[in-house]
Amino acid sequence: MLEIISSSLLDAKNSIKGGAHRIELISALSEGGLTPSDGLIRSVLELPIEVAVMLRPFSKSFCYGQDELLVMTRDLLRMEAIGVKRIVVGALTPQGEVDVEFLKRLFSATNMRATFHRAIDQSHNIFKSLEKINKIHNFTHVLSSGGPGTARQNIEVLKKMMEGPLQVVVGSGVDFGNMEYLIKEFSGKNYDLHFGRAVRGGDIQNNVSEDLVRKAREIINNKEK
Repeated sequence: MLEIISSSLLDAKNSIKGGAHRIELISALSEGGLTPSDGLIRSVLELPIEVAVMLRPFSKSFCYGQDELLVMTRDLLRMEAIGVKRIVVGALTPQGEVDVEFLKRLFSATNMRATFHRAIDQSHNIFKSLEKINKIHNFTHVLSSGGPGTARQNIEVLKKMMEGPLQVVVGSGVDFGNMEYLIKEFSGKNYDLHFGRAVRGGDIQNNVSEDLVRKAREIINNKEK
C-alpha cells in the first residue's frame, strides 16, 4: 500500500486524487507529526480512504508519564467516538525499551487498531522491541526505517523485520531516487511504502502534490506487473 503523510484537508484530497491507499493524518509535520485537531480528523474521515491518525502529544521525546496517559487516553477515546479506526502511536522507557505497561494502559479501554511509529527506530534493540510490540494485540503495523537513518541504509534489517507478523510500513527517506531500488530489494515481501517530503517536492512546507502521488502509485503498479 502507498501511505501518504497528510497534515491538512487539501493534502488528504490530493493524496486520494493521486491514488494513495492510506493517509497518515498528523499535525506539525516539521516536528515529526503530532495529534491533529478534532476538526481536521472529522473532515478527513468523510473522504473515501483509509486513515491512520497520529496520537502524539509532543515532540521532545517518546517517554510519557501519568499526565500524558490522561491526555492521550482522552484523545484516543474521542477519536474512537468520531469514527477513527486506526491510530499511529509509540512509547519508550527512558532506557530505550518499548513501554509495554504504558501502552497496555492506553489501550485498556479500546480495541482500536494501531501502527507503532518510528519510535522503534530509537529503541535499544529493534528486534526485541518488535517482540514486545507484537504482544500488544492492538498493533498490526510498524512504521520504520529499520533503525537510525533512512530506509535505504537499513535494507537488511527491514527485510528481517518483514519476516515477522507485523506489517512493516517502510518510511524515512523514501523518494523517487530510491523507490524503484527499494521495491526491487523487497521483492516478494509484504510491506507498505510511506511518503512524506518526496510528494511535496522535497519541501515539507509544500502541500502534497497530486501529480507526485500519482507518479509514486504508477511506479508501484508498474513494478507489480
